[in-house]
Amino acid sequence: MSQETTLISGHFRQDGFVLIEKFLSSEEVDDLDRQLERFIRVLVPHVAEGHAFFESSGAIKHISCPEIYDDYFKQFMTRADTLRIVAACLGQPVKATASEVFYKSAHVGSAAPYHQDNAYIHLAPAEGAVVWIALDDVDVKNGCMHVLDRGHQPGPQNHFDRRDWQICDTNIEELHRSNHPVVAIPLRRGGCLFFKGLLPHGTPANRSNRRRRALQYH
Repeated sequence: MSQETTLISGHFRQDGFVLIEKFLSSEEVDDLDRQLERFIRVLVPHVAEGHAFFESSGAIKHISCPEIYDDYFKQFMTRADTLRIVAACLGQPVKATASEVFYKSAHVGSAAPYHQDNAYIHLAPAEGAVVWIALDDVDVKNGCMHVLDRGHQPGPQNHFDRRDWQICDTNIEELHRSNHPVVAIPLRRGGCLFFKGLLPHGTPANRSNRRRRALQYH
């Protein structure tokens, strides 16, 4: 294991998350742009119920499991650099099981309340990792990721069906007060956030005039 990979995996295990800038090249992100536009234009009208979600304005919000419908996204899940880093972080061989694309359109992209991804994917034990790749420059104004530093340490949190499947807001406040501060994660296009499936995280609404897209793998 290289010194860089050892440092990455150390941050992941201690803090529950780690950032890698320029994880994808500009050419790779350009290719993803083209493939996503094709997917939305050609395939989204035909995906199964529950695999595409839209804002009340009609703007695309969420694409679930694009790898089921398209070989490009299926093959992207096997990207060697991604699997190598996740394997180092988890200390065991890994494979990606599902992918998603999240959109926050300018001005109308809605918030995602704090939650743990393992409350959705139900790994036992909860040893999974999540890979979140920024497809646009993301910051606080257009809805970048927010995490609770070392928030994985208290373990699984109860989730409730309120604004979404989420951790109760008062529980997040208690975690924040108990030495798990909120950390905003701005990223440039092509940057990546690796985080534990038990790390509480969420994203604010996009109130800017810029879109915010991300590709995510479990």
